[in-house]
Amino acid sequence: MAPRQTPADPAGDLIGRAAEPVPQVKLQGMAADGIGYGLMAGLAESGHGVENVEFNAGLHIALETVASARRWLDGENPFEVATEMAVDL
Repeated sequence: MAPRQTPADPAGDLIGRAAEPVPQVKLQGMAADGIGYGLMAGLAESGHGVENVEFNAGLHIALETVASARRWLDGENPFEVATEMAVDL
């Protein structure tokens, strides 16, 4: 008689899979790069600077300050405080 096989331990499978990197599709990465580079080129071409902005601080400013988008489009920098908080990785 053959030995009885038991199903795989679900928790063990999850732990093993969590340790592996998430697969990235090459075309998705290329599309994301293209969008990012296009955005940076468009900003530079329209005379807007590209700066590192701490995401949470910038989002807070954008949501709390009604005229932040208009000020930015008019050449002001409503995100200056968030720029000072950004950390280069």
